[in-house]
Amino acid sequence: MMACHKDGKLLLCLSGNPGAAVIGLYRAALPCIRKLCGWKDIEMETVRVKLKEPLNKESRQMRMLRGRLLIEDGQAFFAAENKYGGSRRGGQGGGNMSSLLEFNLLGEIPAGSPPLDEGALIKAFRVN
Repeated sequence: MMACHKDGKLLLCLSGNPGAAVIGLYRAALPCIRKLCGWKDIEMETVRVKLKEPLNKESRQMRMLRGRLLIEDGQAFFAAENKYGGSRRGGQGGGNMSSLLEFNLLGEIPAGSPPLDEGALIKAFRVN
């Protein structure tokens, strides 16, 4: 992602792959646009959720996962899989379009995280 000023105008350039472009749009471009429109509350709502399924990959750098909010027995869960196959079939790769279907959360996995078990608590951002 890139941002710059050109002739007094702000230019925001998103990644070319769909997954990274959507994450850049929500986490960087949308708050910037809201600020330019005069909004006071520009950040996405943050929630704490449990992983619905384990994350079997360590995270050397901070990762943002696309998923959806599930409420079961009064508890909030982050589910990376959707009814179309989501992350199980195509993964969270930048070119995976199925992970964008029905997603309403961006889950943040901190840099240096080991693989995470089902039920691990993570920070997530509500997409609305």
